[in-house]
Amino acid sequence: MSVLLIDAGNTRIKWATASGASDEIRTGFNTSGVFGNVTIQDLLKVPKPIEIINIICSSVISKEKTIELKKLCQDLMPSADWHQINGASALDQLPTSYSEPQQLGADRRSMLLGAQHLFAGKNVLVIGTGTATTIDLIANQKHLGGWIFPGITLMAETLSKNTANLPNILEKIDSLSSIKPAVTTEEGIEQGIFACQTGAISIARQYAKDNNLQIDLTVLSGGNSNLISQYLESQGPVTTEPQLVLKGLLAWHLMNYSNE
Repeated sequence: MSVLLIDAGNTRIKWATASGASDEIRTGFNTSGVFGNVTIQDLLKVPKPIEIINIICSSVISKEKTIELKKLCQDLMPSADWHQINGASALDQLPTSYSEPQQLGADRRSMLLGAQHLFAGKNVLVIGTGTATTIDLIANQKHLGGWIFPGITLMAETLSKNTANLPNILEKIDSLSSIKPAVTTEEGIEQGIFACQTGAISIARQYAKDNNLQIDLTVLSGGNSNLISQYLESQGPVTTEPQLVLKGLLAWHLMNYSNE
């Protein structure tokens, strides 16, 4: 069995192939990569497409782009079945407090299922650090909800584009070990962005504490996770899972929920 996993995000499309063995969720994938665009040339990067029998997708791009991606995949892999996760997938495996589960982002749902599989029985903060930063809380085997706000890159670009005199410091941003008052404008922007990101995570942790929920682990995923992981390690156990969405897709597939 050969499975193609696709994480179609706002900035890029990540993919991996899997044999379908459950241990791949822990060990990672033999073949993976990134699509720059939704084109047949990109899809040709996938090895042995004729052997793919299941395509498991999480998409937060437009409906039109997702349909285009699905058609290209089915043209190149005619024997493959297409399965697309959404916010309401596998609710009996991981219930949610979301009033309308369908509104939960597919990538967040996949990360939650991946975290639940990897860290079974633990109370976990799941942090996505992409275009948007997302914080989700799993406690007592239930998704209690979360927070969404602009990510590190979006914050830096927004300040630069919407102000006359503030520089774009994006290329200069480095990993953070401490937050302190800045003495230059560039440092002030960088420290301010990190204060927003880590401050929101601190609020989530405080919420758990106030509600007598012990957070066992913070799990980071996404392109900016390396920038804040060092700082968060001083506040409790942290692990980084760059392929958490893809691992969650495989977990969902192995539960046989992808046929729901």
